[in-house]
Amino acid sequence: MASILNIARSQQKPKDPDEEQVMLAMWTASADIGVKCTCAGFSPLSDFLAVGTDDGAVSIFNPKTGRILSKLGASYTKSTNSLSSALEDNGRGMTMSVRFNPASPSKPKARVALSTGIVEGWDIKTKSSNATNVVENGQTLALDYGPDGRHYAAGGMDQQTPDNRGHAVRVYDDATSKLVRSLEGDCLAQGHSNRISCVRFKKDRELASGSMDGTIKLWSIGSKDPIASLPGGSDGTFEIIGNSIDFYGDYMIVGSARPHKHLLLYDMRMNRLVSEVAWRKMKPAASAAARRWNVAKLASLQKTNIIAAGFVDGKIVAGGSGSNMVKVFNPIRSSAPVAADAFPVDQSMAENGELRDLYKPVARFEVPSAVMGLHVSPQPVLRKGELIGDQECREDAKIIAVAASSGQVYGVKMPSSNSTSEPII
Repeated sequence: MASILNIARSQQKPKDPDEEQVMLAMWTASADIGVKCTCAGFSPLSDFLAVGTDDGAVSIFNPKTGRILSKLGASYTKSTNSLSSALEDNGRGMTMSVRFNPASPSKPKARVALSTGIVEGWDIKTKSSNATNVVENGQTLALDYGPDGRHYAAGGMDQQTPDNRGHAVRVYDDATSKLVRSLEGDCLAQGHSNRISCVRFKKDRELASGSMDGTIKLWSIGSKDPIASLPGGSDGTFEIIGNSIDFYGDYMIVGSARPHKHLLLYDMRMNRLVSEVAWRKMKPAASAAARRWNVAKLASLQKTNIIAAGFVDGKIVAGGSGSNMVKVFNPIRSSAPVAADAFPVDQSMAENGELRDLYKPVARFEVPSAVMGLHVSPQPVLRKGELIGDQECREDAKIIAVAASSGQVYGVKMPSSNSTSEPII
């Protein structure tokens, strides 16, 4: 028997070190019957997971088990034999974004952006809504909290005024829910000319907004005018339709809903594109011409529209439609240190506009429908030694929450930074 095993082992092909780990779901749950998931967000302590749906409701889950705990903002129609009555709009629109206040861990509070122009404030434990903002005749499509929890910002579509001032990012005081400032620009420094689909704070008083006008605006909440506008030159335009902007130190990741240049990394010290993160692994290009050819091949081999993207401890997690999967990207150690304040961008690169391969895909999770929202727990959900089913968890681990257009929600263990071939648990 031993000789047979040795022969079998000798005939096994060596494992490809660049092969992506296939992640498996720890649990799968359904937000409700007949709904589509639209967004997801963890509480600061990672003890609650909120998932928004296209019926204007938010389902609260236990992140460790996937068990649904409560439902906020649900509005059910009365039983009827009339199909049109059963499908009648409940007046809440769609839940477009849900975010927890990071400064309130013991008393989790969340803000919910609805497509009807409403932003609701919820106490998760008491299931009570006690604060509401309304954009008259508009839509709210994006929402985020500042790191200190004092302010939150919302954006979407505004009713156009006679002077055509565009679509505003509105910054509110969280304690009072009162408007602090509208970030809308003016004739000299223009704001957004189309719907705002993503809002993301960089610091307590600095944020970015992505719009369907193809640009990202950088703002300080002390001024109504944008500090800068991206992209520029040959970068093309962005197609941002979800929570696909995030910051890590001086770097910004941007995910676009297009088959190429869909995951871009910017150095914010220069407001310059430094890397195109490839969705599929390819051999490093030996020249600029070879790199352009690789980009063309990637566009034809793997069409992916990024709807959600973000940093997690220096890694990148992104997902969307087209390929219907979530991928985790690790820094290439010889090129991209994980420290947020360091990056190998030297003066020569800045002068000649050179791009570098700084990240590589190491793990993937496939779903049968589009990835509409994803969020990674800020704290470990799994603890070392804890039993998950019949397996023992080998280390503390964070969870990736994946919200799909099918109405399913998946809890996926974030892979270890030490190995791409480790067991899932």
